[in-house]
Amino acid sequence: MSAQSTNSEETIFSAEDISVTTTGVVAGGQTFAVGGITSVKTLEPKMSGGASAAITLFSIAGGWLIVQGGESVVFALICFGAAVAAFFTQKLEHKIVLTTASGEVEAYATRDAEKAKNVVDAISEAIVAGG
Repeated sequence: MSAQSTNSEETIFSAEDISVTTTGVVAGGQTFAVGGITSVKTLEPKMSGGASAAITLFSIAGGWLIVQGGESVVFALICFGAAVAAFFTQKLEHKIVLTTASGEVEAYATRDAEKAKNVVDAISEAIVAGG
């Protein structure tokens, strides 16, 4: 969708937790005027240091227990299971950052990479439309 007129507000993207129009972005209880946004970008998710440490420690413990053999194999499998659980329970979020005259502000975050791309594209379209 493209804006047809600078006087009318047109919805470019809308989901249950974010809305982008030709004049504003509403996300997380915050409203941003498109006219004040100079750029938008996505920060790719990174695993936290704590989760990396937990996965590493559980994997090392599991490997060591397997080498020991015997009854330790069951506990080793539990350690590997804990490492896998730590990996998959990470809250890896794509963060959308807006740049304004006041600096950068994290406006929105989602675990859905496609949704993050769609939001960034919508905000970029609103900026170009001259909101």
